[in-house]
Amino acid sequence: MSVPAFGDCLALEHLDISANKFSFDIVHAISPCEKLTFLNISSNQFGGQFPVLSSAANLQYLLLGNNLFQGEIPLQLADYCSSLVKIDLSSNNLSGTVPSSFSSCSSLASLDISNNKFSGELPVDTFLQMSSLKELVLSFNEFTGVLPDSLSKFTNLETLDLSSNNFSGLIPANLCQDPGNSLKELYLANNLLAGSIPPTLSNCSQLVSLHLSFNFLSGTIPSSLGALSKLQDLKLWLNNLHGEIPQELGNIQTLRTLILDFNQLSGPVPSGLSNCTNLTWISLSNNQLSGEIPRWIGKLSNLAILKLSNNSFYGSIPPELGDCRSLIWLDLNTNNLSGSIPPALFKQSGKIAVNFIAGKKYVYIKNDGSKECHGAGNLLEFAGVRQEQLNRISIRNPCNFTRVYKGLTQPTFNNNGSMMFFDISYNMLSGTIPVEIGSMSNLYILNLGHNSFSGTIPSELGGLTLLNILDLSSNNLEGTIPTSMSSLSFLAEGDLSNNHLTGMIPEGGQLETFPPTKFVNNSGLCGLPLPPCGKDAASSANSQHKKSDRRPACSCAEHCNGIVVLPLLHLRRSHSGTANTSWKLTGAREALSINLATFEKPLRKLTFADLLEATNGFHNDSLIGSGGFGDVYKAQLKDGSIVAIKKLIHISGQGDREFTAEMETIGKIKHRNLVPLLGYCKVGEERLLVYEYMSYGVVLLELLTGKRPTDSADFGDNNLVGWVKQHAKLKISDVFDPELMKEDSSLEIELLQHLRVACACLDDRHWRRPTMIQVMAMFKEIQAGSGLDSQSTIATDDGGFSTVEMVDMTISEAPELSNKA
Repeated sequence: MSVPAFGDCLALEHLDISANKFSFDIVHAISPCEKLTFLNISSNQFGGQFPVLSSAANLQYLLLGNNLFQGEIPLQLADYCSSLVKIDLSSNNLSGTVPSSFSSCSSLASLDISNNKFSGELPVDTFLQMSSLKELVLSFNEFTGVLPDSLSKFTNLETLDLSSNNFSGLIPANLCQDPGNSLKELYLANNLLAGSIPPTLSNCSQLVSLHLSFNFLSGTIPSSLGALSKLQDLKLWLNNLHGEIPQELGNIQTLRTLILDFNQLSGPVPSGLSNCTNLTWISLSNNQLSGEIPRWIGKLSNLAILKLSNNSFYGSIPPELGDCRSLIWLDLNTNNLSGSIPPALFKQSGKIAVNFIAGKKYVYIKNDGSKECHGAGNLLEFAGVRQEQLNRISIRNPCNFTRVYKGLTQPTFNNNGSMMFFDISYNMLSGTIPVEIGSMSNLYILNLGHNSFSGTIPSELGGLTLLNILDLSSNNLEGTIPTSMSSLSFLAEGDLSNNHLTGMIPEGGQLETFPPTKFVNNSGLCGLPLPPCGKDAASSANSQHKKSDRRPACSCAEHCNGIVVLPLLHLRRSHSGTANTSWKLTGAREALSINLATFEKPLRKLTFADLLEATNGFHNDSLIGSGGFGDVYKAQLKDGSIVAIKKLIHISGQGDREFTAEMETIGKIKHRNLVPLLGYCKVGEERLLVYEYMSYGVVLLELLTGKRPTDSADFGDNNLVGWVKQHAKLKISDVFDPELMKEDSSLEIELLQHLRVACACLDDRHWRRPTMIQVMAMFKEIQAGSGLDSQSTIATDDGGFSTVEMVDMTISEAPELSNKA
C-alpha cells in the first residue's frame, strides 16, 4: 500500500496504528515526527529488517510486536536507548542475540523479545546494566546454556520469563539470596532443567507465580514453598517429582491454581489444602496418589476445575462436591472409586457462577479412543509451553494425542451455569444413573463408561441439548434407549456398547449415524445402524416418538452442520501452520461416482488431486473450522467456485459410517435449508465431502427472509446481504418471510433477535464475529425469553453490520483461534 502522510507531525508525541494490516515503509512515514515519545505499530504486517528510526531522541515506548521483522537488532537502537522505558519486539522473526550496546538502556523497565529466534547463551551481563529493568520476557526463543548464578543480582526484577527455550542444568539455588529481591513471577517452563527444586526459592518472598512445568526436575516438592505467603499459581506438571504433596502448601491462603499433573507423586491429598479457599483450579492427574477424595473440597466455593484422573483414589464420590458453587469441570476417570453417583453432586446446576477464572492458557487433548486410552480427554494448563513438544506427554500416557484444541479461559456463567465436563469412567461405580444428571444444561462431555451402572438410561439425558460426547459403554444398563435422546442434535460421538439394552434405536437423531460398533453386545437392540427390528419392536418404538416444535433458526443450526461445524468445547483445533506432509499431490484416484438424480445440484467429478490442489495440500491457511466429525477447509476449484471441504476424522472405524450416513442422507434430501452437497471424494481411508460454501450468517438470513442469496428479483444489482443492510436503515420487519409472520404475528420480536444474530455473524470486522458456540448461546437466550441486549444494533452508518454484545458465555477460545460463524 502507499505510504500514508501523517502531515505536519513535528509536534506529534503519541502514534498508535496497532492492530491493522499496514505494511508500508514506517521509517519514511514517521521521519518528520521528531518529538515522538510513544510509537505502537504492533499487530500489523510490517516486514523486512528491523526499522532504524532517524529521529527518536525522545522515544520512551517502542512497540513493534506481532509483525514480520527479521534479522538482528541493529546496533543503532542503542543511540536512542537511554530514553526508552518499554521495548516490545515479540512475535517477529528476529534472530541473533541482544547487542551488548543495550547496556546503555538505563531507563528501560520492560523488555519483551519473546516468540522470535534469538539464540546463544543468556546475555546476563548486558541485562544487569539495565538498572531500571523490572520485566524481562525472553520466552519462546532458542537460548541455550545453563542459568547463571548472576541472576541473583536482578534485585529490582519483578518478572523473569525464560520459558520455552533450551536452558539446561540446575535452577540456581541463590536466585533470591538478596533479602530485598522483588521477584513476583518466575517462568522457567518447557526447558531442559534437571535436578531438584531448590528449597531456597522460599526466599522469593514476593513470588506470585512459579511455573517450572515441562522440565526434567526430580526429587520432592520442597515443603519450604509453603512460606510463599503471596503465591497464587504453582505449576510443576510434567516433571519427575515424587513423594507426597507437602502439607505446608496449605499455609498459602492466596493459592489459586495448583497444577501437578504427570509426575510420580504419591500419598493422599493433603488436608492442609482445605485452608486454600481461593483455589480455582486443582489438577493432580496422572500421578500415584491414593486415599479417599477429601470431602472438604466441597468447601472450596471458587473451585472451577478439579482433575484427579489416573490415580489410585478409592472410596465413594463425596456428595459434598455438589457444594462447589463454581465447579464446571470434574474429571475422576481411571481410579478405584466405588459406590453410586450421589444425586447431590448436581444440585448447583443452573446456579453456577464462574467469572473469575479468566486468561488462563490451556489445551484440551482429545483422546483417540484406543483400548489403552482412558477417559474423554485431558485439560492441561499450557502457559509457556510449545505445542510441538506435546509428544512428551505420550511417553507418560498410552493415548495418541492427535486432536489438540487450545485457547484462553474467559469469564463464563453468571449464576445460571452447570458442569460442562463430567468424566467418571474406568472406576468401579455402581447403582443407577441419577435423573439429576439431566439438569446440567451446559454439559458437553458425559463419560460414565467402564463401570457397573445398572438400571435404565434416564429419559432426562435427552435434555442435555449441548451434549457433544456421550459414553455409557461397558456397564450393566438395560431397557430401551429413551426416544428423548434423538433430540441430542450436537452429539458427535456416542458409545452405548457392552450393556443389556433392548428395543429400537431412536430414529431421526444422531444415534443412527454412529457405527454399529457403538452398539455391539446389546443383544436386544435393533434399528439403524444395526439390522432392522421386527414388526412388534418397530411399532412399539414408533409409538413413543413425538414431533418436536423447532423454530426456523434452530432448525438451521441442526441441519447445516455440513459447513457450520460446532467446535468441541468451544476450542479451536490447533495445527502446526504447515501443510499436511502425508498428502501427495500426484497419483490420486478418481472420485467415486454415484447416482446424480437425487442431488440438488449436479455432482462434480472431482479427483483427490483436485482437492489437494485447491487447499494447497490441506494447508492450515485454508482451515476454517474444526468439529467432532472433522476439519473444514475453504477452497477455490478450477472453475472458480468457492467450496467448503470437510475431511472426516477416521478413528476406530468411525469414518466409514459418517461418510455413508452423510452421502446417503444429505445427498438424497432436497431442501432449501440444507447446505447443498456438491460432491465427494474417497481415496483409501480418506473421506472428503464437498459442500457449497456459505457463511452461517447468510444461511440464517435465507431462513428469515425466505429468499436465496443471489437469485431474487428484489435485490437488483445487490445480493441478499446487501438487501438486508438497506432495509435495516428503513423498516427492518419488511425483510422477514411473510409466511413466518402469517403463522404468528407475535413472532416479530423473536425474529428480530434472530436477525441480530445473523448480522453479528456477518460483521465486516471478522474478529468481532461470534463463534458458533456463542451463536448457540444467543439462541438459548432467545428461547429462554431473555433475548439479547436491547442496545444491540443491526446496521452501522457505513453500511456494515455490527455485532451484538455476548453475555453468559462459557469457556471460549482465544480470539485469534476462534471458529468464526
